[in-house]
Amino acid sequence: MSRRRTAMLLAAAGLALLNLWRWWPTDMRQDGAASPATSAQVTPDELRVSGLVSDEMLRAAPARDLFAPGGAPEPAAFVPIEPAPAPPEPQVDAEARAMERARRRLGEYRLEGTLERRGERQAFLAHNGEVYCVGGGERLADGIVVDAVGPSHVVLRDTRNAIVHTLSLGSAPGGNADGTR
Repeated sequence: MSRRRTAMLLAAAGLALLNLWRWWPTDMRQDGAASPATSAQVTPDELRVSGLVSDEMLRAAPARDLFAPGGAPEPAAFVPIEPAPAPPEPQVDAEARAMERARRRLGEYRLEGTLERRGERQAFLAHNGEVYCVGGGERLADGIVVDAVGPSHVVLRDTRNAIVHTLSLGSAPGGNADGTR
């Protein structure tokens, strides 16, 4: 074994012997040294707790046995919980519903492409499986007018509600390519 391992084993054995000596009973020790505290040195008066509780209060306190079986505690009274009333439905007037229908109707169109013919720009719009070739100012079905045709966009307007909707190339129905309507 190496010196280091031998030194560690000797140190551990020495600590074990010191621990054994510390906890060995006093009557078996050879020097007869007494432990620091014995029952003869402590009196009951020294163990009494002094504080805010007086002797009268201790005598007046009812006696109770923690280990005696007692009655079950009274069950708590049942209090039914009533659900909160539902908030009232928002009042939507006919004009707001008509505007929402117009937005949905304009969002159903899809721009398939644009071209320029004889100096006039035209757009190919798809709606419900049909394709329309329209130019600026032309009227579609249901009161929808094409306001302007650009190289990559078309502006549609609902004449009944004055709702304007821009379609861009490559946009999904119901929204533009950038996610706006």
